[in-house]
Amino acid sequence: MAAPVVLIGLLSQTMELVVAGAFIAGAFIAGVAALIGLAALAAVLRTFGASATPDPAGPVPAAVRPAPADGAVHADARRDPRVPAGARPDRNE
Repeated sequence: MAAPVVLIGLLSQTMELVVAGAFIAGAFIAGVAALIGLAALAAVLRTFGASATPDPAGPVPAAVRPAPADGAVHADARRDPRVPAGARPDRNE
């Protein structure tokens, strides 16, 4: 918290106090904007990945997963609109 005050004090020796304060405030705002931009870029790269190629070790679709031991339907098969009514993708018949 003291860094801006010290920098304004140092700059005020070579320029007016108001100009030094505006310079430091502008640099602070630019730094915050740059950090927000980098955080947004990191979030986009983490969400969508750096390449468009699919991950071969990605999640297995519900239709090819082995059946649970108790014979229950997978939760995502109940929500998947592509699975026809009455189909049991968890059964390996």
